[in-house]
Amino acid sequence: MLTFAVLTANAQSQSGTTIMKRTSSQRMVWSDVDDKWLFFPLRERHYEASVWETLLNDNGTGSIRITNVDSEITYGINIYKWEMRTNDDGQQYIWIEGIQISDSQRLQVIMNSYSNGKMYTVFMPDSQLAIFFDNLTE
Repeated sequence: MLTFAVLTANAQSQSGTTIMKRTSSQRMVWSDVDDKWLFFPLRERHYEASVWETLLNDNGTGSIRITNVDSEITYGINIYKWEMRTNDDGQQYIWIEGIQISDSQRLQVIMNSYSNGKMYTVFMPDSQLAIFFDNLTE
């Protein structure tokens, strides 16, 4: 597994670096009838390595830097709110609200950890795009 879960904690922040191996994307379309987002595949899950550098401050702010390993393109996110949440199955995850630095687009990130790896999901409502990153073992 190519995960480096380097997590350091002090009185002010937690930071970590994770390598993701695959990505996929879906189009998000709002349904007024269902009053929720509907998702339609754009690109199937494929190998595309990325490095996630995450800083979560104790005051609910922070930053994320995502670097595509092949292209070396980097995306920055300023976090203005993050919190631990629990899903219906009792599993905890990190919910993040932030702004993409390059275009000031608001987005949400969900960080899940499973026994076989991690999955991070980025929701970009203004672009109607959902991007999934994982390092799950098959």
